[in-house]
Amino acid sequence: MNVISLFNRKDEKREIPWRYYPSIYSHIKKNLDSKGKLKPAGEKLPDDERFFKPGDLRWVAGGLDGALGRHSSGSNTEEAEKVAKLIVEIAKTGEKSKKIDLYNLLKEDSLLDFLDSSLELIIEKNPEQQPYLYDFARWLILKSPDRGPLKFGISLMGLLSDVFSLEDLIILSKHEEFTLFSATALSNTLAEPETILWDIAKKVDGWGRIHLVERLLDTKSSEIKSWFITEGYKNSIMYEYLAYSCAVAGDLHLVLSKPVISLNMIESAGEIIRALIAGGPAEDIDDYEHAADLIFHYIEHLESHATSIQHFLNSHDILEFIQEEDSWKDRAKINGWDRYERNDMEASLKRIIENPRWKLIVSTSLGSLNYKENLLFWEITRAAKLLNINVWGVYWKKLNKMPHDQGSWYDIMVEADHSKIDEVLSFAKEVLPLSELSTGPSDDMGFGDEFNLHSCLDCILQELREFPGKGFEFIKTGFKSPVVRNRNMSLQALYEWGKDNWPSETESFLESIIDEEPEEDIRKNIKKLIKGTSIN
Repeated sequence: MNVISLFNRKDEKREIPWRYYPSIYSHIKKNLDSKGKLKPAGEKLPDDERFFKPGDLRWVAGGLDGALGRHSSGSNTEEAEKVAKLIVEIAKTGEKSKKIDLYNLLKEDSLLDFLDSSLELIIEKNPEQQPYLYDFARWLILKSPDRGPLKFGISLMGLLSDVFSLEDLIILSKHEEFTLFSATALSNTLAEPETILWDIAKKVDGWGRIHLVERLLDTKSSEIKSWFITEGYKNSIMYEYLAYSCAVAGDLHLVLSKPVISLNMIESAGEIIRALIAGGPAEDIDDYEHAADLIFHYIEHLESHATSIQHFLNSHDILEFIQEEDSWKDRAKINGWDRYERNDMEASLKRIIENPRWKLIVSTSLGSLNYKENLLFWEITRAAKLLNINVWGVYWKKLNKMPHDQGSWYDIMVEADHSKIDEVLSFAKEVLPLSELSTGPSDDMGFGDEFNLHSCLDCILQELREFPGKGFEFIKTGFKSPVVRNRNMSLQALYEWGKDNWPSETESFLESIIDEEPEEDIRKNIKKLIKGTSIN
C-alpha cells in the first residue's frame, strides 16, 4: 500500500491532526549538506511553533529526552497500555479513528514516560505486521509533522527491524532531536551497527553525540578508541558528560605515558582533564582509576609544550585541584596518588604558570578578540584576571559593540565598582528601551529570544544590590516587567539596600503596584518590604 495514500479514506468526520502540516522527515532530508550533516537551517523543526508556547523554556535539540532518560523512571503504565491497545487495533484493521487517537496521544511528546513499557507490551501482544502496522510505521517516519509521533514511529520501526528503512533512520538521526530514537532503532535492526553509529556520531555534536558515544563504549576498534580521546568527548552540551567515559574507553592514561605525543593530543587531554576536575553530571576525576598517572604524565608534557592560553588555564585548574586540602586526605589513598609526590607536581605547575611570557601572550590576545566567540572570549579574559591584567576596557568595548548582549551586561556589571557604576547605568538608559520592558507584570518565565532584553535587565538588577540607592529606574522597570524573574530581582535588590537607602518615592511606588501584581508570593514580599521585615 502506498504510504502517501494510506489515510485517504471516506470517513472525514474527525479532525485529522496531521493535515496541512509539512513532514519533519522531508525537512531534515532537504537540509542535509553534501557530507550528510544537518545545515543550520534544518535545526528549527516545522512543528516548533506548535510544540513550544511563547515564553516556554525551549530545550536544545534532544535535551528533554536526554535529561528525562537519565532521571525519569518512564513508568506510566496507563499510557503504555493505551498505546499498546491502539497499536493492536491498528494492526488488525488499519482503522483511521484509532490512528487519530494514537497520534493525538503521542503529540504530547511525553514519550519517555511510557515508550519502553509500551514497546514491551507490543512485543508481548505480537500484533500482525502486515499490512496495516508496517504501513502505519512507515507513514509515521516519512510523513509525520509532529515530533512525538515521529519518535514513536522510529521506535516502532526498530521493533519491526525493517532493513528497508535503514537509510530513512540514518537521515532522521542527523537531527539531534531524533538521534537517540534512531540509534536505538538501528541497533535493533542491525546485527553489527557499530560502523553506522560511529559515522552518525561524527556528524552530530550535542545530545546526539552523547547518546551515540555511550553506545560505542564497548568497542574493540582501536580507531574508535583513539577517536574517543581526540574528538569523541567533544560536544556542545557539556564535556563533563563524556570526559570520563572517553578517557576510560580510550585508555588516555596509557597514551599520555608515551614520551612523545602530538600537540593535538595534548590539547585534547587537557580538555578532558579539566572536565574531569570540574565534575558535574557524570563520573569525575576521583572516579578515574588512573587519575594520578593521567595528571602526572600530562604535566610532564606541559612542561615542554605549554604555549597556549588553554595550557595556562589547564595548569591553573590542575594546580587548584592539587592544592585542595579538604579533599586530599581521602584522595591520597586512591587512584594511584600514593605513587607520586604531590609537592613535585605542584612545583612543576607553578613553574609553568609563573613563566613571564604569559602576560605578553594574554595581552596580545586581548587586543585581537572576536567578541562573538564566547568561549574564547571567556578563556582569554579569565586568563587575564588570573594574571592581574585589567579587563575593564575590554568589557566596555564589547558592551558598546553589543549593547543588547546578555553576556556583555553580565561581565560589565560583575566588574563594575562604585567608581564606574554611574557610567554603566547611564549607558544602560541610553541603549535599553526600558519602556518596552515595562509592559506590566505577568507570569512569563522569560525564556526565548523575545525576552533577550529582559535577560539583559536581569544582569543589571542582580548586581544593583551591591550599589544601594543606584539605578532605581531599573528596579521600577523590573517590577513592571512581565517576567517573574525580573520582579524577584527587583525585590531582592531593594531588600539588600535596606529602607534607609531607598529613594523617597520607593514606598509609594511599591504600594501602587501591589494590586496589579499577579504572583501571590511577590505581592506578599512587596508588603514585607514596605513593613521592613524579611522577605522569603
